Amino acid sequence: MKKNFNLASVFIALYFGVINAFLVLPMLKETKYIYILALSLPFFVLYLVSYKRALKDFLIFIGVLLAVGLISFVYNYFMQFSAAMNLSFIMLLCFLPYFMFDYLRRKNNEWELKMVLTLTLLIFVFVAVRTFIEFSVNPLVSRMLASGDKTDDYLVAMRNSNVGGFGFSYAVGLFVPLFAARIMQNSGRKRFVYIIAYITVFYYCFLCQYTTLVTLNVIFTIVIFIRYKRGFLFNALTVVVGFLLIINFARILKFLSLHLPFDALSKHFESMYIALTTGEETTQRLDLMARCLHLFRRNLFFGADLTDTYNKHIINHSHSTYISLLASNGIFGAAAVLSVTVYLMKNFANAFRDKFVLIMCFIYYIALGIVNPNTFFEITVVMFLMIPIMEYLRQEKEARLYEREDFMGA
Repeated sequence: MKKNFNLASVFIALYFGVINAFLVLPMLKETKYIYILALSLPFFVLYLVSYKRALKDFLIFIGVLLAVGLISFVYNYFMQFSAAMNLSFIMLLCFLPYFMFDYLRRKNNEWELKMVLTLTLLIFVFVAVRTFIEFSVNPLVSRMLASGDKTDDYLVAMRNSNVGGFGFSYAVGLFVPLFAARIMQNSGRKRFVYIIAYITVFYYCFLCQYTTLVTLNVIFTIVIFIRYKRGFLFNALTVVVGFLLIINFARILKFLSLHLPFDALSKHFESMYIALTTGEETTQRLDLMARCLHLFRRNLFFGADLTDTYNKHIINHSHSTYISLLASNGIFGAAAVLSVTVYLMKNFANAFRDKFVLIMCFIYYIALGIVNPNTFFEITVVMFLMIPIMEYLRQEKEARLYEREDFMGA
């Protein structure tokens, strides 16, 4: 791996950092898609000029986006052009981090990789800290931000102060399988650091969500631990403890609401317990999913009219990316998105020697889409840029160590 450090590398890292800031920071993420797209155009030019071999993959990707937008527009003749192209713009921006990582991987400059990763991590830490403080002081902020209401002055103020909603907690949750793997892959001080990181991320998800992320965290932790630990007794205990945590989740929330010394957090966990035990969360979400599926059945192949206020509301609140896709763009649109996602992930897999952690993170990413929206840009920044960079740097470091050991042995 090259270790070139020059002004060009610094400029590229800062440019990528600015793009990621627009994809992640709530205040900037409210910017119209066209402006973010304009910001990223110089990168696409640089990418294609630098690596002509990547032209085929990029043209396939762009072709799918244009086809989705064009067919949506033709099928819904009176639909506004912006509504027809909406999914194409979202897909382009969601998968932008993939092409950023592919550019960095092909360039193979360790300095650039580390600088982009560091800048992006700092953006996430900044939002995470602000979100953690706001959610601890006023637990209702999390629920209000999740509503997506842009007319409420209080919510607008929260976004303008870069407080993330549930979408951001989903993105942070993607680090769970990665940190779980790092715990099992390392020993000594490094393992201790990753244990602290894992606990911090798990607690953050616990604070920001009700059931989805906590359940996924437990399940994926069990799978990762079993993968790296062959002892039957350890694996059996891990599974038992995990299932006990999931089954007794409501009781844990009640215990925390009664015994935490901090009033705000106690109220937060009390509201989580009430929502979980009364079925409010599940009932509402299942009802919206059912309505969304009804829209899909009426518009099987190319989706419902997105200019209709009712359709738009139901689709935006179905709490499932794939059900939303089926309702808004039909079988054609959903198949296009899934095909592109799998195609790009297949390219990822070919770039890594050790594919297990990346595959687990990808399955986690897909699982989030089944139970909650995953079209948030910050989630794709983690899935297609940050985690691959971390895995790439780790595997390159291990390869150098093996080469050094072989050299010393010879």
